[in-house]
Amino acid sequence: MKLKKFRIQNYKSIIDSGDCWLSDNDNITVLAGQNESGKSSILQALRDFEEKEFSIESFRENDDSKPKVTCTYSIPKEWFNDVNFLEKSVNINSFLYKLGEVTLVRIYNEKIKSYVYLDEQLRSKLTQILKDENQLISLKNEKIKAGEIENEQAATLFDINKSLNAIADIFFSYTPNIIFFDDFCDLLPDKILISDLKAENKSIKGYQAVKNIETILGADFTKLDELPDSRRETTQNTYHEVITADFNEKWKQRIGEGNGAKVHVKFYRDSTGIPYLNFFIETNKGEYLPPAKRSQGFKWFLSFFLHLKAESARSNWLMILFDEPGLHLHSKAQSDMIAVFEELSEKNQIIYSTHSPYLIDTTKLHRLKLVLNTKTNGTTIEKITSGKVHNQKDALKPIIDALGLEIASPFSVAKKKNVILEGISDFNYIQAMKKLIGKNYDIGFLPSMGASNVHLLMELCIGWGLDWAIIFDDKGATKDFNKIRKNFFNDNDELARQKIYRITNCEGIEDAFTSEDMRLVNPEAKFSSEKKNSDLVSEYGGKELYSRLFYEKVLNEEITKKQISQAAMRNFEDIFNFIEISLDLTKKE
Repeated sequence: MKLKKFRIQNYKSIIDSGDCWLSDNDNITVLAGQNESGKSSILQALRDFEEKEFSIESFRENDDSKPKVTCTYSIPKEWFNDVNFLEKSVNINSFLYKLGEVTLVRIYNEKIKSYVYLDEQLRSKLTQILKDENQLISLKNEKIKAGEIENEQAATLFDINKSLNAIADIFFSYTPNIIFFDDFCDLLPDKILISDLKAENKSIKGYQAVKNIETILGADFTKLDELPDSRRETTQNTYHEVITADFNEKWKQRIGEGNGAKVHVKFYRDSTGIPYLNFFIETNKGEYLPPAKRSQGFKWFLSFFLHLKAESARSNWLMILFDEPGLHLHSKAQSDMIAVFEELSEKNQIIYSTHSPYLIDTTKLHRLKLVLNTKTNGTTIEKITSGKVHNQKDALKPIIDALGLEIASPFSVAKKKNVILEGISDFNYIQAMKKLIGKNYDIGFLPSMGASNVHLLMELCIGWGLDWAIIFDDKGATKDFNKIRKNFFNDNDELARQKIYRITNCEGIEDAFTSEDMRLVNPEAKFSSEKKNSDLVSEYGGKELYSRLFYEKVLNEEITKKQISQAAMRNFEDIFNFIEISLDLTKKE
């Protein structure tokens, strides 16, 4: 089954996170937000859902409400070929098959730490089916008649609540295994005592990383001290080959070692005879270094690899949670992590938290969920265009920074013909409408840093001998239009308008669309004909972010030409007609 959405209540800083829908375009969801916003708490709550235990630390301060995590999963149709919920309970199987999804709830319980159950709506429906169809009574009578049970046993064996709980347990057993990985655990140690492994002392630093290696090797390190010296040496000599083969194939470029690295496990006894294991990393032949002497980035990648490979051996489908991945990696390596997540997401669902712009893919903003924290509402999870962001601009910083990094990457001006735009939001909308209208000509679109800087790009084009045209807002850029007309066209309005187009009745390019067009990005946004779109868009993430989401939805065909208003289509057809005339695009080269 695949997780569709989750909701967390009464957990640490979270009063009610609200429903968090996971990315339905792919298997990656990103929780973006500032430090102390509650991103870690969200991931920890999902971890506790998997581990069936809420600790006392998960309770909110001065609040007796019980921690609660609700997860909704899609049910693959083929799954029903292998699963029966109750013997001969055809109606239940048929109902669940048609439903296509199930919601499981885990809540704190003082005696058993937590228990999982079907959400109330589903429990109610299944209870009614069981009663109406007399499923349990029929089964009970058959078993009594066959002599398989006594009459007095029947009442408890076929208790409706027990049956529903059994169904919940069956569903939970088929949910993806959730594994939690952060930068502060599971790092491979330099040394570990065999006695700590035998005692399963999980509090020892690096214990889980060592157990991960055991899983990968199919080994039991506690048995090494029982082997003869010659056999032990042969055994541990084979370990590094098994551990590092896949690691080198996939990771050697990312760890900065072109020849890869070998992980060695060595068995020793101290002067008093106490057995222990040492771990070494070999990058240069014959040079063995303990993990502590390697870079934080190397240790992170190695520990991540060991954890992932071990868990993959236990399950075919995982949900992997990363809390601030790559904190110890430089910016380029952080960007490379996105490629790692893309690879992992082919077979697993990924949720990771970050406040780093290098871990935000600006071409896939549909993955992003914004984590906010206020004194009144605690930690909540919002769409990045939510109106609730309006008073928390700092929460958008990693996303805006990521867009800024993209803007800073060079836009090619090596085109013979170029259209100069006021900013990145103009660039996104123009590119989106170019695709929808079906304009295929190859020209440059150059976003400036505001209308006042447009003349700089224009002068650059003139100096390089490139043809150019300018698109301005009608009202918002009046001063800048007049300045260019005076300085470069000797106040000749006719000549200026041959190279400069002003979008009619627009203070920002958003005003070229209707309010209905703008709601194609966020149906809940309160755009209306009473106010200009350019005035309202700042309440939903800002101009740059909203325009990028529009462009992305066009690229993903979530916004189509048929959905765009006739008014907007006319506005942009006029813009492209001007571009074609101004740059002589109708004339063959």
